Amino acid sequence: MLQTYARLFENLSLGILVADDDAFYVDANLAACELFGRTRSEILGHHLSEFIEGARQEEVDVQWRAFLRDGIQQGRFNIQLPRGESQPISFHAQANFAPGLHCSFITAAPRELPAEGNLIALCAWTKRVRVGDRWLPLEEYFEQVHGLTVTHGICPEAFSAIRRSQVNRG
Repeated sequence: MLQTYARLFENLSLGILVADDDAFYVDANLAACELFGRTRSEILGHHLSEFIEGARQEEVDVQWRAFLRDGIQQGRFNIQLPRGESQPISFHAQANFAPGLHCSFITAAPRELPAEGNLIALCAWTKRVRVGDRWLPLEEYFEQVHGLTVTHGICPEAFSAIRRSQVNRG
């Protein structure tokens, strides 16, 4: 069965990258290597930040901590290709699919970004939304931009986690 999964990993047209807790790549399939314009040996052992376009490198550590905290992240960014050009990538990442291992599924994204009105910048750490040069809490964003009133609740996963932590403390 393990050989079947290894063949699936290697032969998917979807790029798959596996990183450790410190954001160093420990595995990459052929599709990911092609998107990065590098061989597997040029990716493995290297930190995620080494492949991010220069302007966003400072965000990597903060984004990575938010990813580990939240367990999931998706979006797009530009990777730096070997000859200096950049490649837009769309990604969906899942933390801790195995202890200490985190998986990203990547595809090439269209080179043109959507019109500003279709693109919402959400801070991965604070969950604030950028509106012009301000960062608004989600509630204010929905009210000011969309005229919506927000109420709060608790999802079943969070409720279960809270209950487990109370039982573990007691």
